[in-house]
Amino acid sequence: MERFDCLVVGPGLGRDPFLLDCVSEIMKHARQSNVPIVVDGDGLFLVTNCLDLVSGYALAVLTPNVNEYKRLVQKVLSCEVNDQDAPEQLLSLAKGIGGVTILQERKI
Repeated sequence: MERFDCLVVGPGLGRDPFLLDCVSEIMKHARQSNVPIVVDGDGLFLVTNCLDLVSGYALAVLTPNVNEYKRLVQKVLSCEVNDQDAPEQLLSLAKGIGGVTILQERKI
């Protein structure tokens, strides 16, 4: 793990419980080794259900699409997405997860 520059979790992962448990252990090991983690796709499904995997880890980057973002907001902030206060809500979400970086995918 120490030789990795970064760990990308999610694209093509799927939702098999055994595989998700294995990936959770890999993510924990990456954290212990201070390896940056980028989480996308089904990795966000995993993280939404187990926030401790990235909570407080400043080297974690989450890249949710609109639906993944909505699920994160509901889970962490216990509210719905508010487009009126989008920047403030995004900041609250990042703080609520413990200072991770969130790059929200948005349609232009």
